[in-house]
Amino acid sequence: MVISTPCLQKMLQTLYTTYMHYYEVLVSSPQFHGTEALTYHYAEKLPIGTVVSVPLRHKTHLGLVVAAGKKPSYATKPIGVVLTSQPVPSTILSLLDWLHDFYPAPLGLIAQQALPSGLLLSKPPKIPEENHNLPQPAPLPTLSPEQQQAFDSIEKSEQQRFLLHGNTGTGKTRVYMELAKATIAAGKSVMIITPEIGLTPQLLASFTAHFAVEVIVLHSHQTPAERREQWLRILYSTRPQIIVGPRSALFAPVKDLGLVVVDEAHDGALKQDKAPRYHALRVAAKLAQLHNARFISGSATPRISEYWLAEQTNTAILRMTELPNNKKIERDVIRINLKDKDHFSQSSHLSTELLQAIETALQNKQQSLVFLNRRGTARLVLCQNCGWQALCPICDLPLTYHGDHHEMRCHTCGYHAEPHTMCPECSSNDIVFRSLGTKSLVAELQKFFPNAQIKRYDTDNTKEERIESQYSAVAAGDVDIIVGTQLIAKGLDLPHLAVVGVV
Repeated sequence: MVISTPCLQKMLQTLYTTYMHYYEVLVSSPQFHGTEALTYHYAEKLPIGTVVSVPLRHKTHLGLVVAAGKKPSYATKPIGVVLTSQPVPSTILSLLDWLHDFYPAPLGLIAQQALPSGLLLSKPPKIPEENHNLPQPAPLPTLSPEQQQAFDSIEKSEQQRFLLHGNTGTGKTRVYMELAKATIAAGKSVMIITPEIGLTPQLLASFTAHFAVEVIVLHSHQTPAERREQWLRILYSTRPQIIVGPRSALFAPVKDLGLVVVDEAHDGALKQDKAPRYHALRVAAKLAQLHNARFISGSATPRISEYWLAEQTNTAILRMTELPNNKKIERDVIRINLKDKDHFSQSSHLSTELLQAIETALQNKQQSLVFLNRRGTARLVLCQNCGWQALCPICDLPLTYHGDHHEMRCHTCGYHAEPHTMCPECSSNDIVFRSLGTKSLVAELQKFFPNAQIKRYDTDNTKEERIESQYSAVAAGDVDIIVGTQLIAKGLDLPHLAVVGVV
C-alpha cells in the first residue's frame, strides 16, 4: 500500500500531538501582562518547577513550569530549552502565587522576582559543585545573659514569629547567629535579609567565620553571570546553607528553610517602590509560614505599625536593653547653630569643631564619618539675576550638578544634560551652583586633610567603589574619612570609628 505525502504528514502530525505534553508556564518578562500562565508544549515530561526558555512575541524569555495541562483548542508554541534539571521548590511557586494575590501585578513581573536573567546567557548553565573544603569555623562568643534569655525564649516557644526589639549594640546579630547554629544543626537552611546591599559584606564575614556551611550572598549588584552561579548553587545544594541578601534574596530557590531573619526591620528600603510593590517583612513572614520556619524581625527602632501588628497577631515581642559585658558607650554630642558664623571661620560648610575632631581622630589613627544625605556636587543650579532654576523637563524637580562628569542629572528619572553657561530666561551668565553634595563635600575635606584617605559612598559609585566591594578595607581602618549618604548610616560595624559628623 502506497501512502501519499499529504496523508503521511497528517499521520505524523497526529502522532506528534498525541504524545505531546502541555504545560502552564509563567513567562518572566515585563512584556507579559497576563493574569494567567501561558500554555506551551514539549515532547518530554517535565517536573513542575522546571525552568525553561519559551518564545513570546518573537523573543526568547525565561519561563517557569507551574502546572501540567491538557491540549487546548488553539495552537501552542513549543518550549525551547530546559535550563534546570532540578525543579524550583514548590514553596517558591506557592510564594509567587500568594504574591500575585496580595500585591497585584502582571504575572511577567511576578515571575521575574524568582528567575535570574543570567540563566539565558549564551553559555548553558552548569551545575555548580558544592564546596566541601570549608575552613574550620571559629567558636562563637559567649552569649550575654540577656542574649541567652532571648535565645532561650525563642527556642522554647511554640510560636514561630518573633519581634526582637534590641537597642543598638545589644547584640541582636549574636542572637541570630545562635539561632542559625541550632537551625543548621537540625539540617535546615537559614536566610538573613538586610535592607541594603552594603550591609551584606559584614554579615558574610561574620557567618563565614563561624559556620562550616556555604554562606551565599545574592543581590542585584552582582553581574548576571555571578547572580546565576549563586542562584544555581542554592538550587542544586543538598546541604544546609546560609543565604544573605536584600529583599530580592527572599525568592532564592532554597529548600528546607528553618529560619528567616529580617534585620533592621524598620528600614524603608525593605519596601519595593516598583511593581510588584511588596514589603519584605510581609513576604518573609509568608515564606517562613510556607516552610514552617521561625521568623524573626529585628530592630532597634521598630515601627509602631509593626508593634501593633505583633500585638494583634500574638507575636512574641522580645526586648533587649543591655550592652554585652556591661560595656558603656560614652558619647559627646555637640550641636552647632548654623546661623552662628563664628563656628564656620575656616569653612562655610564644616564647623571648626568638626574639623578639629577629625584632626584629632587622624592623629589617633581613628576613623571619621561625615554624613550628608545629598548626592552630587551641587543640588541647585540657579540664575542670580532672575531666579531661574534648572529643572528636569520630565519630573519638574531640581537637577543636581555633578562636577566630575560636568553634567546635570535628575535623580528620579535619570535625565541628564550639560550645565547652562547662560540663563535661558534672561540670558545672564550669572549662574551659580548651590547646596552642598557628597562630591563637593569630599573636595572640601581634601583641602583640609590632603594626606588622609577619603572615600565617598553613595549610589553614584561604580561597582568597584561601592561599600560592599570595599567593606573589608573600611572595617580594617584603611579609610580615614568616610563620606556618604544614608547607605553608610544603616548598621555598619566600624570598630575604628571615633567621630561622626552630620552636615
